[in-house]
Amino acid sequence: MGRCLIVVAAISMLGTSAHAMTMAECREQYRADHAKGTLGVKSWHEYQPKRCGIHHEPKAPKHAPSKQH
Repeated sequence: MGRCLIVVAAISMLGTSAHAMTMAECREQYRADHAKGTLGVKSWHEYQPKRCGIHHEPKAPKHAPSKQH
């Protein structure tokens, strides 16, 4: 019985890392981990890609229009 639970837990962990959570699911998980004290020093932005599979595209820097003389 104990081995079955371990196998099921391992498979479910693999399954959750293979797909991205929704932002709402990730937020709930972050809050739960925060309440348990298991986050350490991870910020919300560090937590999203590592735990939820949410990756944000880097934004291109905004450049001021060039002045032509």
